[in-house]
Amino acid sequence: MKRLFVLIQLLFAMQTTFAQPYIKDSVFLLIAKDICAQIIANESTLVKSSNVEVELGLLMLPIYSSYGERLKKVIPGFEMAESDQLEILGEAIGEKLAFSCPAFLKLITNNRTLLQAALEQPQETLIKGTLVKIVTGDFTCLHIRTPQGKVEKLWWMQYFEGANALMDGTNLLNKYLVISYSEHEVYNAAQKDYVKIKVIKNMAD
Repeated sequence: MKRLFVLIQLLFAMQTTFAQPYIKDSVFLLIAKDICAQIIANESTLVKSSNVEVELGLLMLPIYSSYGERLKKVIPGFEMAESDQLEILGEAIGEKLAFSCPAFLKLITNNRTLLQAALEQPQETLIKGTLVKIVTGDFTCLHIRTPQGKVEKLWWMQYFEGANALMDGTNLLNKYLVISYSEHEVYNAAQKDYVKIKVIKNMAD
């Protein structure tokens, strides 16, 4: 009987663990579906617009607002007023639209400015390894030792899923983490040159 109870607890825990990403993905898909419907309804206006990015932003914001409470439940710390969080959300919704909304894809490919912006969007890459050091400062840097023994530096420069667990850095020291990042060019005053840095986009242990 005790074994059965433990097994039920384990199954429930597994369901909870896998449900969260699924629920978030479902919310993103619903938002993308509503935005797609608005793009189709306003297609003629968007095509003729001299600033499609602004028009799309004005179209998306009311939809984001209508999902505000649900977004707070699936994205810890999410606030509509935070521009960096809206940018991250926009990237996630943009991916859903690209695969599920032909009208959005048509709008992007027929608009040179939007197409260039999409092509210049930094690509995310995964890195796996052990967190061996946290260097704090104006921007915090994580030192991750990969299974090959190389230490990679990843920068915490914006909110990302999993960031809250780093608030007390000691909790994750020597833990194995999976981190997605994108590369950005920044100006290094000491080197008097532009250098590439890895900026964290997502983290899980």
